[in-house]
Amino acid sequence: MQQFFATEAAFRAVLLLFNLLAEFQRAAGLPGYREPATLRTQVLTCGAILGRAGRRLVLYLSQSWGGLKARSTLFDNILRWQIPTSPKLGPVLPT
Repeated sequence: MQQFFATEAAFRAVLLLFNLLAEFQRAAGLPGYREPATLRTQVLTCGAILGRAGRRLVLYLSQSWGGLKARSTLFDNILRWQIPTSPKLGPVLPT
């Protein structure tokens, strides 16, 4: 058995989460920096239920959260987000 550095692993996990949240804020087009707790309450916490409309899967969002109308620009920005790549690498074309 090799030695495992649990403290270093936990620290790296926190750094990874911090970088993912920063990239999420950039992709969503949120103005300025927001604390993770603020992101959780304003953006990520939402009551939802997965249902069907005909043969399509539909995600129903809670109206108390503001519904889709209040967050449509957020979702549009996330869906239009392009993964930044090195200038040496061209954008990947979908096949």
